[in-house]
Amino acid sequence: MSACLCLAVTVLAAARKPGGGSSSSVYRPLSISPVRSSQGGRQQVSNSPLAGSNSLLALEAAVGRVRVAGDAALERTRGLPFIYGQLAQSHPLPVAATQAASLRIVGDRISQGIALYRGEIAGIDLQHMLAMGIVAFFASGAGGSMWLNHLERALGETEGPADVLKKCGCDFVFWAPIANCAYLAGVPMLTGADLGMAITNAQEHFLPTMAIELSIFGPYNVLSFSAIPLHLRPITGSLCSLMFTLAIASKC
Repeated sequence: MSACLCLAVTVLAAARKPGGGSSSSVYRPLSISPVRSSQGGRQQVSNSPLAGSNSLLALEAAVGRVRVAGDAALERTRGLPFIYGQLAQSHPLPVAATQAASLRIVGDRISQGIALYRGEIAGIDLQHMLAMGIVAFFASGAGGSMWLNHLERALGETEGPADVLKKCGCDFVFWAPIANCAYLAGVPMLTGADLGMAITNAQEHFLPTMAIELSIFGPYNVLSFSAIPLHLRPITGSLCSLMFTLAIASKC
């Protein structure tokens, strides 16, 4: 009996901590600190998963805003041809006349700039540019638009190469001489020449101008009458007239 008591006392004494501390132990959870990694001698502390998720959401939101702004700008750019097409269909004569006058003025300004660079003229003639614009407004713009509509009504829709050739031939034989004479005689008169001088100028430069007409508008008319819609022909024709103006501006 005494041996058992001695053994129990010995076990209890061994279970006690040195220094007389309390026999009850306190549980303390482990604290996990952020993982530290070193790059280039600097320590970087990784953020929690929540912070990383917030950064990703912010980046996605910024990309979304940029994408929306880009799509809006693209839609505005795509809308310009649509707006022009609507105006050309609803107001064909004013649109055709305005664009013809504007492009002829630009073409005449370029032609005068080339002549000035070559030393052929002393300066830019604004009166000549204005005269080109006035004739283009009525002859190439309004007159040309009405002629194209009349040609379509008279000859009907284009159904094959024969129709294209008929329309090209009619345009060159009937309309081109009228339009070119309007420039060859009308521009000199608007810039101070009398009627006799204007008629003489038209007679002198008529055949060379018609040759230029055939070389530029011949291939264009084949494309125009076969592939370009009627309401878009005034603008494409005016762009082609810009090149034509460079060739005939000095003859007006």
